[in-house]
Amino acid sequence: MTTFRLCTLLSTLGWILLWTAPALCEPPDQKTGVDRVRVGEPALAFAAGFIRPSLPQDGVVSQISGDTVSGGNRILLGANEAIFLRLSGSRQVAAGDALTIYRRISEVFHPFTGQLLGNLYAIVGIVNVTKVTQDLASVRIVRAYGPITPGDSAMQFVPPPPPEAAPAGRQPPVAQGTIVAIPPQHFLIGQGQAVYIDQGRRDGLYVGDRLEVFRVTTGLPMRLIGEIKVLAVEESTATTQIVRSLVPFLKGDRVTFKPPVAKELAKGAEGAAPAESVSEELERLESASRESEAKEAPQEAQAGQQSPEALLADLARQLEFDPGEAPVKPKGLPILKRIGEILKQIPDKRARIEGHADDRPIGPSLKGLFPGNQELSEARAAGVVKYLVEEEGVDPSTLSAVGHGDTKPVANNKTEAGRKQNRRIEIVLLPMESPAPPSAPGGPAEAPPPAPAQPQTAAPPASTPPAP
Repeated sequence: MTTFRLCTLLSTLGWILLWTAPALCEPPDQKTGVDRVRVGEPALAFAAGFIRPSLPQDGVVSQISGDTVSGGNRILLGANEAIFLRLSGSRQVAAGDALTIYRRISEVFHPFTGQLLGNLYAIVGIVNVTKVTQDLASVRIVRAYGPITPGDSAMQFVPPPPPEAAPAGRQPPVAQGTIVAIPPQHFLIGQGQAVYIDQGRRDGLYVGDRLEVFRVTTGLPMRLIGEIKVLAVEESTATTQIVRSLVPFLKGDRVTFKPPVAKELAKGAEGAAPAESVSEELERLESASRESEAKEAPQEAQAGQQSPEALLADLARQLEFDPGEAPVKPKGLPILKRIGEILKQIPDKRARIEGHADDRPIGPSLKGLFPGNQELSEARAAGVVKYLVEEEGVDPSTLSAVGHGDTKPVANNKTEAGRKQNRRIEIVLLPMESPAPPSAPGGPAEAPPPAPAQPQTAAPPASTPPAP
């Protein structure tokens, strides 16, 4: 019995050390703040990032990273690695400081209004400064929420404040919002992932709020596709987590506040108006979708008179790509659907999807995916082919993909408007290669009749019917 108790005690102490050792090894002045974003929902909310106009930069992860003597330069860096930062900010960085490593993903424009909402930033890790020599700081990675790469930025670590509790008896927001950004380099956005919306503190949102996600598609009724939970709130945007998804979420999907079930039932019994206001808002959006469809009908009728080549060229010009991104912008998915429908109506043609890029160099955070613009253009063309085959059912034998990099611009790369036009795909229709006719014993499978005008070139008629 004594031996059993001793073994149990040692086992318990082992588990305690296993779970607490990382925290015990952290500097005392940083342990509490870093621990608040260790695991679970707080870590997800911190790492998922946010949309803001800008962030301070105190340093940049150096190209000289890792132990260059024993391990060589590393491309991907994780927890407990010792790395270097090139200091670039005006703030003095000293040994013992904790810094946040972040990555600027892209500018975020509203999918409907085109308004610039800010930059999407992702938090990739937390480091502790161990030594500073002139403009080079030696640091050790304390938390890694993803791969840290040379070129990532650093700023002073500030623990996120505790979430503000929603006031009792507040009126739930009834305004409808929009998903304005999704994680980069993803085609399928589903449960557990983060998405970013155009509602925030000024709209009455609080951490923990639930919102339902709807999709409005031309020609289809508005439908519920999932639910999201607010993780962090900015002034006019919010970071959310998908808690339920029936289909992959897209940029441009609509969101509305979802009150708790108990309150919703109570409001229904009292006949209160707020729940009805949400329904009225959704009906208004559906009505607007029907009006838009009616306006587009004459344009579609006119488009039906165009040749397939001209129609495909016009549709391809409407597709847009973000800088450094391979997937088509989500608002282009209905256009890809229309392209798929046209291609299936011309089985005697094959289509070559040609990808193009602007002349901007690939940033450090994307070098691992696309070494250059040639590879980026190839990825754009391949992504369109993949979507047409998997989502629209186009015969893969009729499609091919090729990339031209930045070698065939159609506009001036010195302006953003020109670069936007150069980030494109083009669709070239080619004749379908005819297979050789099958041969039959004793003669051709199908002999053409003799031509009366040119008897010298006519093939002789088959003496017997061709074999089946």
